[in-house]
Amino acid sequence: MRIYSRLPPVLHTIEYKLRQGEDHRSWGSIREILSTHQRLSLEYNVKEQNQTQRRHLRLCSQAEPEHLQICQRLNLKELALPRKIAAVK
Repeated sequence: MRIYSRLPPVLHTIEYKLRQGEDHRSWGSIREILSTHQRLSLEYNVKEQNQTQRRHLRLCSQAEPEHLQICQRLNLKELALPRKIAAVK
């Protein structure tokens, strides 16, 4: 089963919860608003004890007021994922 066949019930639930919070936007407008919230990946080198190590940093952009409003109406605590640093071999 493809994931696409599972999306309509999820989208319907999101729209329903937003309507309960007096937000009557469609999924298309919600998706457009949230499209400006991004997850970023940075790669950089760190030199320690005569060795160079490659690192990856993952972080989220700052949420805009409209993003936070949508999350609040969906009863989500946070929009952003935590910052993550990983060493690459």
